[in-house]
Amino acid sequence: MSIKKRTYIIVTPVLLLGALVLSLSCASKQQTSETIRPGSRIPEYRQVTVVAEKAVEAALESLTVVSTQVNQCPPKVLTDFAAQVRRLQVESVQMRARTEAMQARGDEYFKDWQKHLAQVEDPQMRALVERERPALQQSFERIKVLSHEGREAFQPFMASLRHVRNALEKDPASLASEPVQTSIKTAREKGAQVRGRLMRTQKELDRMSALLTPPQRSASTGREG
Repeated sequence: MSIKKRTYIIVTPVLLLGALVLSLSCASKQQTSETIRPGSRIPEYRQVTVVAEKAVEAALESLTVVSTQVNQCPPKVLTDFAAQVRRLQVESVQMRARTEAMQARGDEYFKDWQKHLAQVEDPQMRALVERERPALQQSFERIKVLSHEGREAFQPFMASLRHVRNALEKDPASLASEPVQTSIKTAREKGAQVRGRLMRTQKELDRMSALLTPPQRSASTGREG
């Protein structure tokens, strides 16, 4: 599988917006606005960004351990590093189907805003959502930018991690070689960029959650979702 197909771990947080804003209109005829309120699924999607961030963080920490070795990489250190790289790959593949479905929904939601807004039964919530539309759409656009930037960084990040792993598996003594050291440096730089975009995405999700929380319901936010 190509590196391109493994980039979804960073695409996911952004595309989640399509699904999370759809929660404004996903109540069925049997469900009321009290059971599924606008923004109620934001915590679920935020958690996905947390999982992605932790996978990136774990890979970077393992890379740091590798880089501190002298002359060559010990078998256990290499095994642990390879496991973290593999975890990152698995996370990205598992999220692929979900993100593809969500990507098409975000822009469509704002395009058909009035149609979705009409499906919010609670008058107070409907008024709140309409009032905060500009801010919600602004956050959505910010997250799309973060997704693009993160995706651009993730590709060289993943490629560099794989290069280090493959080189060390072939020859543990190649740790000090210039190509391996260059890949370690690139992975650190790009990995930090990826993680930073994920953390900023989490803040945007928090902002959207706050925008969609009526003052009188703020105390019960943790119990809703």
